[in-house]
Amino acid sequence: MNLGILTNLYDPLLFYYIKEIKNIKKLKLFIIFSYIDPIKVKKSKKIFKDRTLNYFYNQLNQSYIKKNLNKIYFVRSHNDYQVIDIVKNNRIDYLFNSRTHEKIKLNIIKSSKGIINIHPGLLPQYRGCTCVEWSLFNNFPVGITAHFMSDKYDCGNIISKEFIKLNKNFKYRDIRIQVYKSSINFLAKVIKKIQLQTFLKIEQDEKLSNFYKVIDDQKINLIKKNLNSNKYIFRKENLFSKKYNRILIKNNLNFYDSKE
Repeated sequence: MNLGILTNLYDPLLFYYIKEIKNIKKLKLFIIFSYIDPIKVKKSKKIFKDRTLNYFYNQLNQSYIKKNLNKIYFVRSHNDYQVIDIVKNNRIDYLFNSRTHEKIKLNIIKSSKGIINIHPGLLPQYRGCTCVEWSLFNNFPVGITAHFMSDKYDCGNIISKEFIKLNKNFKYRDIRIQVYKSSINFLAKVIKKIQLQTFLKIEQDEKLSNFYKVIDDQKINLIKKNLNSNKYIFRKENLFSKKYNRILIKNNLNFYDSKE
């Protein structure tokens, strides 16, 4: 399987994704870097620092790239026709979205068998922005969803879902770090499923869908306050995630919120 990663040079998780998946058998990696506006870089770095206190450190360097990757490309935009040529010339089967900062156009999406995206929220209930924070604010289980991208945000067919294993002593940054860690590990699982053709393409139920905008600081501060004072009630799906992840798979990844 040939996998192309759509990313940029300031992606703090890229090193960890590559480290996690580089030893998967019969997997060839191709990295497609795009330009990113310095203003967006500054904003992205601030958000990541606020969430994790720079727990993840981007250790990607030229020697590591040459040793572990098949080919590297630089494009002005991930929507350039050059990306389609790269996919075609290298017979790339799938693409993976790793922190691209632009909406990917349909012709790029259709250039491969699909663009894999790991969304930090349970779809279709939590589409959009800051879904980890909205899940905490609404006392909804924290989870991640692997899906194929479509021409609409967070609306493509679902590949797999997982509840995130949390500790009752976790504070806000602990939860955010755990979500990122789980996403890194989750990518390897998803790639293996795709290689073995053991994955499902579950169409999202639009009746359950909600789209969230960026959560405001007041709500985030309330979340932090409740976690710091141990007033937040952790959901059973997050405390016993292995058990409930099996239930997700058994029910074809459909999850209906229950307050039991």
